[in-house]
Amino acid sequence: MSEILITLGIIGVVAAITIPGLITKCRKNVIETQLKETYSIMNQALKLAEYDYEDMDGWDYPIGEVAVGGTSAFAWFQRYLQPYLKSSTVSSSYHLYCVCIRVLQLSLLMVPGFLAE
Repeated sequence: MSEILITLGIIGVVAAITIPGLITKCRKNVIETQLKETYSIMNQALKLAEYDYEDMDGWDYPIGEVAVGGTSAFAWFQRYLQPYLKSSTVSSSYHLYCVCIRVLQLSLLMVPGFLAE
């Protein structure tokens, strides 16, 4: 009987050591997959917008909260990207805008030589 209790104790200790690491790895994989999907969707939306609105050099890019042409960043998003993204309500549209702008900012930071001037 004591051997069974010792064996169960050892199994419990091993499980207590390994399970948190497995959960962390699983969460990391889920987040990484979600980021890849979001990046892919954003990239596809940008390509579709570029196809419809021609080269991105002619677009009014938002600087801070106001675009070069005087358009707000949210209006810029609604014009160029929202038609290619799924969003049914205004509130989710604004939330989608916030996510998209953050993804674009992070994407620009990852472009080699973007910050080197």
